[in-house]
Amino acid sequence: MSTSPLYTASASLQPTSGWRVVYFDAANRGECLRLLLTVADVEFEDIRLPFPSGVKPYKPAACGDRSPLPFGQLPIVQHATEGGCVSIGQTVAAAQYIAALTGLAPVDDAAAMARATSACVGIQEMYDALFYGSFIPRMVTKVLCGSVCFAPARALARYRLRGKYEKCFSTFERWLRTTKAGDVAFLAGPSLSYADVCLFDCIEGVEDCGFFEPADRASAYPLVTKLYDHVAALPAVAAYLAKRG
Repeated sequence: MSTSPLYTASASLQPTSGWRVVYFDAANRGECLRLLLTVADVEFEDIRLPFPSGVKPYKPAACGDRSPLPFGQLPIVQHATEGGCVSIGQTVAAAQYIAALTGLAPVDDAAAMARATSACVGIQEMYDALFYGSFIPRMVTKVLCGSVCFAPARALARYRLRGKYEKCFSTFERWLRTTKAGDVAFLAGPSLSYADVCLFDCIEGVEDCGFFEPADRASAYPLVTKLYDHVAALPAVAAYLAKRG
């Protein structure tokens, strides 16, 4: 289990050694990178910046070619060794890089590796459709009227997102039906990979917003649910989520 602090306010542009995840002080798009390093039992520096101003010192406008942000955006994962420091932007690429170096990627199987990457691209589309589709109205509801408007906001969000929810979950349920080889079906090959952790993170984020819940998927998408439960039960993940709160 990583002993990284959950909150760090500021940092240099790159680490001198080891791993670092740089993102805002939230779960959202960078959480799967933290989870991957946690599952791999790799210590990392968890840089959490205030939104939105915290990223400014890292941007090319502030530090030119020294900027570690390939596209001027977060999250990034940074990995420093004696050969220098690598900074990888875009969530899927960063997740793949972590996995390739920590044993969570099927690097010896080109087809499985491509499936894992394909799944992660689809998971990011699911993130856009369902997580941010839930997160933004949830935050607006919280700011405007707290818990008073939650019930009607939840009903409206479920109505508007139901089609996207069913499309996303049925896609991964069908995917898992084609790869099932044991008690738990994984997205890329016969064992856990970074794609499975990323799917877990997306589902956890969607359900944490409160518009959808485990009961919505438990019977309709049993293979997705079984994979989610498998990742949730990993000791490192359980300990991380308990610490995060």
